[in-house]
Amino acid sequence: MKKGFFCVLVCFLLLLCGCETESKTVVGIRIPDGTFDTMIPLDSEIDVNGKNLVLVYSDKSTKYLPISVDMVVGFTSRTTGQKQMYIRSGKYSSDPITYTVYDPSDASRAIETEMRLTVSAEAENGDMVYTVRLKGEDIEKVYALSCTWEGSDAIDGVKIDMENGTCTYETVSSKKIRILAYSTTEEGFSAFRFTMRVKGNDRDIQVKKITISDGERDYDLPDVG
Repeated sequence: MKKGFFCVLVCFLLLLCGCETESKTVVGIRIPDGTFDTMIPLDSEIDVNGKNLVLVYSDKSTKYLPISVDMVVGFTSRTTGQKQMYIRSGKYSSDPITYTVYDPSDASRAIETEMRLTVSAEAENGDMVYTVRLKGEDIEKVYALSCTWEGSDAIDGVKIDMENGTCTYETVSSKKIRILAYSTTEEGFSAFRFTMRVKGNDRDIQVKKITISDGERDYDLPDVG
């Protein structure tokens, strides 16, 4: 009799424990302090390597869960300034995570557009031919661009060709020139592009102090190179 009662009691306790386990549910998530950097370089990707969120259960227990890139909501580093993102797991979102994006080449400079200057180089007949393009979609048309072009070698025999505007330059030093490109029509640049031919084979160039204008205001762009 006692043996039978003991077996029933054990089964009841096991059943009770099983019910408690099944009723344990996630009620929220949180991100431990210091998980993400608060200062993010311009144009960088979010780093989730080795980072975890905390699952909070209905019985107040917790569990760590690795964070993946697809859990990150609202992250952008294309413009500078203070921003917020969230981490989402299932139907739960974390509290806002505040971070600041800065330009590593000049932390005091505000980059307020996603437009970017790109430069490609190709050797041709003893010269270096650089193709300069402006890429981005948040400014519909650009009317002017200025920048400083710096090389590791002397900049000689410069020839600039621009299809839909005028591009001029002035010599600042033997290894530096200042470039000004502007539209010759009221419609601005619908597709900004120019090529520059320079004597020699210098691929080690830097483009700095890049500013564009949409006709109403100027925008700084990050350095290239």
